[in-house]
Amino acid sequence: MQIQLERILLQMEILVIEDERKLATAIVEGLQQDRNTVLMAHTGELGLKMLHQGRFDLLVLDLMLPKMDGLSVLRELRCDGYGLPVLILSAKDLVEERVLGLDS
Repeated sequence: MQIQLERILLQMEILVIEDERKLATAIVEGLQQDRNTVLMAHTGELGLKMLHQGRFDLLVLDLMLPKMDGLSVLRELRCDGYGLPVLILSAKDLVEERVLGLDS
């Protein structure tokens, strides 16, 4: 009984913002295996709109998105007072780019 209760408490509402559809689908499927509720957006603009309309426990965010990049999404989110945890996905490897992501 204790183990079942812990699994229920760990279920989260997660938003994945990733424009690469195969990768996004794989991430969503992996997160759903633990019975999390996972929604997906393929643009920064749509993802930001979904964040404002819902209540999420975690954001999985790609930095290189069409129309509105991930850092812009994150900055706007923080300016609006959202403090949810964010897992950043990026192919960028420069130290300066990593620091910029962490600062955001």
